[in-house]
Amino acid sequence: MPIITLFILTGCNQEPTQLATSMAAQVNAIAPKSLGNGMFLYAAEAKGTTLALTFTGLPDVNALSDEEAKRANAALICSFKGYRDMIEQGVDLEVHVTYKSNRKLSPIDIKECAGSNS
Repeated sequence: MPIITLFILTGCNQEPTQLATSMAAQVNAIAPKSLGNGMFLYAAEAKGTTLALTFTGLPDVNALSDEEAKRANAALICSFKGYRDMIEQGVDLEVHVTYKSNRKLSPIDIKECAGSNS
């Protein structure tokens, strides 16, 4: 899924609060950003060291419980180096997901990725 490839951070030495603020500004400069197939990166907000991202129009996963869907989305996010790099630099992610059916998950809080050095 292309939603994660927006963030490629190499050699970034910002403090977590600065990094979250910078990334939120970059996202909001292009939001809402079409990710194809009716999916959008809708908005971002910096909350201290947390970067809150809002995605809309994701494909429905009705067969999954909310907790299973949250785990699947967190694993997807952690599979991309840009997000892992931000997390390893001290930025927590808070991901808000709304599916095409208007089903909303409670926020997905990601403070570390399995298998990372954080």
